[in-house]
Amino acid sequence: MARNFTRINFFVSWWAYTFPMCAVTIATTLAFKFTGLILFAWLATLLLTVTTLIVAMVTIKTIHAFRRNTVCVSD
Repeated sequence: MARNFTRINFFVSWWAYTFPMCAVTIATTLAFKFTGLILFAWLATLLLTVTTLIVAMVTIKTIHAFRRNTVCVSD
């Protein structure tokens, strides 16, 4: 899926992928804070890494789309 995601044209709706990833990362971090279970620490670290990569990729794609004037254009 990741290969397909990077090959298709950018859409502003890609930002919708970032919200659930951030939410689950925050929830996992809070679970570690309240339980102290090392499993949640590992999961939070993994999710933070993945979320950061997704946000970075969408940010880069957004900047490229702005430079090409392909954001918010009428059909």
